[in-house]
Amino acid sequence: MNTSDAQLFSAWKEVLRLSKVKPGESVTLLTSTSTNWRNHTAAQMAASDLGAVVTTITLPPVNGDLSLSRDLTAYVGVTALKGNKAALAALEKSDLVIDL
Repeated sequence: MNTSDAQLFSAWKEVLRLSKVKPGESVTLLTSTSTNWRNHTAAQMAASDLGAVVTTITLPPVNGDLSLSRDLTAYVGVTALKGNKAALAALEKSDLVIDL
């Protein structure tokens, strides 16, 4: 069964409501070049609709050729966050990080 954009938005809004996201809180979406952009857009819109300040950090897949799935970031080990002080600082300052 296909999920409509409206259903995906509604689902993300419920997840964020259950996560107690409040207006003014910072929500950071961690993405890569292989992130499902429908999912990203729905999460971004739902967080914004709840009044959150939304930031997206997009990092390239590292060791993607070793991934055991089509998701190039589905690799346990060294990631693009290693040594990336700017990305790590942004994630640490966020009230909620959603790893997409």
